[in-house]
Amino acid sequence: MLTGEADAVIAWDPVSGNPVGKPLTLQDEFIQDITTIRTTTIGGRPVALIPTADLGVIRWDLVTREATYHSLRGRFGPSSLAVLNGRTVFVSVETAGAIPTDPYGSRLRSSIAVIDPATGERVSSFEIPGHVTSLAVGDLGDRPMIVTGGRDNTVRAYDLATGRESAPPATGGPNGDIYGVNGELHGRPIVVAQGNSDDRFPNVWDLGSGRPLDAPVRLPGHITSFATGDYGGRAVLVAGIGFGDFSIRIFDLASRMPIGEPLIGSDGFVNGVALTEADRRTLVVGAVDEDDAAGDSSSRGAVRIWDFPSGALLHDLAVRNGPAGQLALIRLADRPVAVTFSATRARLWDVGAGKRMASFRIAKTEHSAPVKIALFDCTAVAIVATGRTVELYDLATGKQVERPLLGHSKQVNSIASGRVAGVPIAVTYSPQDRSMRVWDLTTSRQIGTLQRPSRYLSSLSMSYLDGRAVLVGGGREALWTWDLGPAA
Repeated sequence: MLTGEADAVIAWDPVSGNPVGKPLTLQDEFIQDITTIRTTTIGGRPVALIPTADLGVIRWDLVTREATYHSLRGRFGPSSLAVLNGRTVFVSVETAGAIPTDPYGSRLRSSIAVIDPATGERVSSFEIPGHVTSLAVGDLGDRPMIVTGGRDNTVRAYDLATGRESAPPATGGPNGDIYGVNGELHGRPIVVAQGNSDDRFPNVWDLGSGRPLDAPVRLPGHITSFATGDYGGRAVLVAGIGFGDFSIRIFDLASRMPIGEPLIGSDGFVNGVALTEADRRTLVVGAVDEDDAAGDSSSRGAVRIWDFPSGALLHDLAVRNGPAGQLALIRLADRPVAVTFSATRARLWDVGAGKRMASFRIAKTEHSAPVKIALFDCTAVAIVATGRTVELYDLATGKQVERPLLGHSKQVNSIASGRVAGVPIAVTYSPQDRSMRVWDLTTSRQIGTLQRPSRYLSSLSMSYLDGRAVLVGGGREALWTWDLGPAA
């Protein structure tokens, strides 16, 4: 048995548990992180192959204890051995060279190298999507296969001889901090969840079972915002694409197929999207922030409205003096109204008529939680976190409700709203004061607390399952749920 430390490899007798012979001590000037050791026979002698960051693949003769540095040149990560065309080959993720990464440092693709360890000959190499963190090899019938796992929580299988993918990717769940929105599919509540480490693949989860539904939707670029809706009786996903083709796309959640053509007309960051109806037309609304045409660091905000599915841009409504910010959709006087929230101002837009209705100031800080909308007292109310205080604004009048939510001692990062036992409530979360609080919005009084998970939560939302109110939290590589009680 062989074990690797920071700068040494030790051979052990598995029966006695004692070290056997002299360990392999690496050169003093190189401190390596040894995570992979593979044993094979080269020239009739047992050897260990040890990939390292700076010394290449070390070949260690297990009889003479002689080490050959850079026996295979390159920088390699997770590795294994396989038999290909009758000879043993070394299969590894190659990490040398300029490899594009996403904003979180994960490689957008990984190179798989197949090398003859006896001669150093490179037998083949091929690229696969994502940042591979583990691999294994085996045989499927008479074909050698390689199976990889990565930071996108996706398992992929490839024919080792041809480098071709042999089966569709098997996805687990989104990676990184997860952001979710609620929806409904086939009459059942679902959560569409996106992880920030691989944000081209939003996953769809059944809220009742907690299981993913089929394959995730594959999008052509970086997702900046998404929402669910209904189109012609079908549950759909509306996704804003930025850092890619700058479009808004709609997908059928059941079939994972696109509906209509991409909606073009944005050239920047899509902060929010929504699907609605006005005057018997289906409309898509997007809040977009673009770099100023003069080339300075400021941004120009706009609310754009498209006819769907024709893709015709109906209205391009400029936001004066700054970005558009976040987007919410409400109904006032039975008309769909888009509400955008920038750092200090809320703006209301008549979606059907394509014009601005009103604008008012809000006490909102740059680092506040996302704005949520609640319905009570016969009006729509914006719930806005301003540090440790949560303010309420009547969107019909623009006036601040006199009863803020007071109780947190630190910054509130997430808010959800809904109804429990017929009462409009809000749930607020502060990772800094480590509390989740439940509020009666009609009185602004705290009516309870929830046990928070051990992981950081990046989003909160409310859904309903079999007549009960369910709080859904997106955390670190996980979705969390709380049963809040009967909805009615």
